[in-house]
Amino acid sequence: MSRKNILIVSPVVTDPSYSGNSTRISQMVDMLVVMGVHVSFLLVKIPEIDDRKVNDATSVRFSGNYYEANSGRVCRGRFLLRLFRFLKRLMPKDRFLSIHDQYFPSLMYTRDIYKDISATISSIQPDAVIFEYVLLAPLASICPSEVLTIIDTHDRFSDRNKMIRLSGGEGAWWSLSPRQEKDCLNQFDQVIAIQEDEHRFFTEKLGIDPEKVNTVDIISLPEVFKSDWSSTPVIGFVGSNNHHNREGLRAFIQNHLEFFKRKFPDFKLLIAGSIVLEIEDPSIIYLGKVDNLFLDFYEKCSIIINPTLSGSGLKIKTVEAMGYGLPVVSTKEGLSGMVDAIGSGVYLADLHSSEFFECCKLLLESKALAIESGSLARQYVVSRYKRSQDVLTKILS
Repeated sequence: MSRKNILIVSPVVTDPSYSGNSTRISQMVDMLVVMGVHVSFLLVKIPEIDDRKVNDATSVRFSGNYYEANSGRVCRGRFLLRLFRFLKRLMPKDRFLSIHDQYFPSLMYTRDIYKDISATISSIQPDAVIFEYVLLAPLASICPSEVLTIIDTHDRFSDRNKMIRLSGGEGAWWSLSPRQEKDCLNQFDQVIAIQEDEHRFFTEKLGIDPEKVNTVDIISLPEVFKSDWSSTPVIGFVGSNNHHNREGLRAFIQNHLEFFKRKFPDFKLLIAGSIVLEIEDPSIIYLGKVDNLFLDFYEKCSIIINPTLSGSGLKIKTVEAMGYGLPVVSTKEGLSGMVDAIGSGVYLADLHSSEFFECCKLLLESKALAIESGSLARQYVVSRYKRSQDVLTKILS
């Protein structure tokens, strides 16, 4: 493949990668660079995705290839959308759920925003533009016809809030109707699904042309992996402070912590990331945001858990732990789109039954099993990483 010039248009920064979406985009950049692609970055801030973090580290990373739409300010959208947001704030969510589930991507960007982004694209003259999140679909019309437009979906958003509520979550984010999501995806030349379940949803349920949909799931392969397996039983969890993470971690602690403490007197639950619970216990250690995720967190853990009970997309924390060579015990939601990893160092268990405890206990009691499982998990990630790289090469070619 000849050297390509690619522009990434994103509502969130790549650095620091304190959340799953930033991590995904950062990993995408890394994979493109490994493939010999020249990458530029355009930040388009929108209210709907508020974990943008500061811009400085991303600006330094891309140096002269970093750009900001709207002078770095949040794009508030057209008047009708701003009015709609205001009215929603006045409506109690428990009484007006159907209203809170409504969203209108076509109203998100003003004429000035279109002109600003168009000028950036004209200056860079990319071979392809990768848009992050389907909410950026209206911006695809800016690109000249000879420029390949690609959407990195991150997730499926058809009836998203309804799905979250059905699984016990609050459903408080933004959501689209299936028709809206289909119309948005059809704005692009190529669609990247983040996992196989969503690939099937886009092609079979929404009717998107299968020729334009590809799965690019695991796009990061850590250079280091776990080698120090001490006898201290340490279960690790990493995540941002969103509702899905708090909900799952709280359920794990309430259902199983006392059993681990009785079985293993020196047991520790190590928690990294911005997640904060009101639960305090001598066996629980909150690390917060760490400088070196591997040395400060993964290397200290025996196994990793993903007790997620709601949400979709690809669970970056599951993939990340596997790449570092650790076994993972997860709920079915934590393995969304990658059930074929079960048996490759990944264990599926019901969080609300003793099965979850027993599965973790088995790995904590057998160092040999934990090492073998971690090795299988690493092999799985290596294989899927190479596959994703091949798929991305095909898309860009």
